Amino acid sequence: MQQNPYLAQTLSWATWIMQGLAGWCGYKSVKPPGITTLIRGLYQFEFTFFGWKLALGLLVCTP
Repeated sequence: MQQNPYLAQTLSWATWIMQGLAGWCGYKSVKPPGITTLIRGLYQFEFTFFGWKLALGLLVCTP
């Protein structure tokens, strides 16, 4: 994967990361990612975040 070209802590930086989580490679020869790629990246981030919270015991699932 390529290195994020945007300044840290900006919206462009976060969007680039989310699209990378969805599988977009970041090369200029590949067409730009769309909204579907961004949504898939957001879902992947959400699943990873909840898994991390569960592993730390900070998130308790109750019926």
